[in-house]
Amino acid sequence: MELIELLTQGKYKECLWARETTKEQIKKKLHSCGAVLIHGTKGELTKIKKKLKTEEEVREFALIAGTEEAVRIAIPLGAKSVQKRGLQELKHFRGRERKKRILINLALLGSLLGIDIWAFKKRFLIITIPEMSIWNATAGKKNVTSAFYRTSRKFVLPLIGEDGNILGYAKAYLPENRESGENEAKILNLIREKDLEEFSVPKVLRETSWGRYIIITLGTINNIQISRTREEYHLHWLEVLIEKTGRELIFEESPYSKRLDRDIQAIQSKRKEIKNLIYFKERAVEKLKDKRMIFSLSMREFPYFQILQKKEKKLVIDWELAHFDAPIIFDLYSLFLSSPPHTKGEYKELYKKNLLSIFFSPQKANREDMDRIVKKMHIDFEDAYWLFWLFLVDQLFTHLLTGAKESEDRILEFLSFARKNEKELQRTWTGNK
Repeated sequence: MELIELLTQGKYKECLWARETTKEQIKKKLHSCGAVLIHGTKGELTKIKKKLKTEEEVREFALIAGTEEAVRIAIPLGAKSVQKRGLQELKHFRGRERKKRILINLALLGSLLGIDIWAFKKRFLIITIPEMSIWNATAGKKNVTSAFYRTSRKFVLPLIGEDGNILGYAKAYLPENRESGENEAKILNLIREKDLEEFSVPKVLRETSWGRYIIITLGTINNIQISRTREEYHLHWLEVLIEKTGRELIFEESPYSKRLDRDIQAIQSKRKEIKNLIYFKERAVEKLKDKRMIFSLSMREFPYFQILQKKEKKLVIDWELAHFDAPIIFDLYSLFLSSPPHTKGEYKELYKKNLLSIFFSPQKANREDMDRIVKKMHIDFEDAYWLFWLFLVDQLFTHLLTGAKESEDRILEFLSFARKNEKELQRTWTGNK
């Protein structure tokens, strides 16, 4: 899905170009689609804006990443307060690396000084009929704009009021990932009323069908900051989830065991070369089938930046993959992988190197963190070893949902390596003394 398809609810798939566009063309497209996207230079777009009537809503954006045909990141232009917030959100989404934070801070400074900097050279307009606009559907009010971030499953729209404050986040799920959006809304509504100690989760403000898409609008806390690294509170959050949502079950009789079988069937329907995946899955199930352990709500993917914080408040985001009655140690393994020791190298080889370093070498900090979750789940380190292989199955399945073939391939390649080196990996498991 590209941005123009989202804006028009799938009715139109082509953007326009300012130098080739007439007022009549804009009017015709608006009448049929409710929205028009026009690319051009600052001067060309200024001329277009002068031609339009006051009843049409016009918003201008800077294209930060992607192409004109496939926008991946765009921030709103206009009032300084709105532009500043757009750049702050860019730092929120893309500023985990120091170099990128510096560049964004320079863009912020240039914006405040009124300098037409490099980041704003590529621009586009979105013209809408107010009652048919995506902002009316997501925020339910006028004078709202947003940034756009294209991820593997969705577009994320930070909704920005005219005063520069964030009103919430709209997550527009691709048609093939509609179930993920529905799942996120369901999970958030179920757990929002639980006592989660110092943690909270976003409130579902709106759930909107938008053509074939579903848009979930979530509340937030203004000026909340992203976590920059793995902290103690990440571990405490997993302990809170176990305490508040966990229950002890025999592995073979658990809902997770049945989901695992369905996931394997789905993987088999898409990938043929999975004999090593099946091997480790069957070995793990055989070792775990009679074990009693705590299953709980699990996010399944839990990189450190999914906890936002403001003083004592901590907001936990991104629930689209979450399941109840799942092994929360998967979240811990995902947390480990989100701050890998190695960051440079060929994609598949780097993945293997990080897995070996994190899970199959003497890592005191990782072992101590694992010990906390292992005890809470009522399992031992050998059980954690076998659950690691099921974590890789789960990771492969989530990559399959988004068509991330390179990520699928790197898991399958690691499993091939692991099959040949199984005894050594079992001996060097991080959980071992």
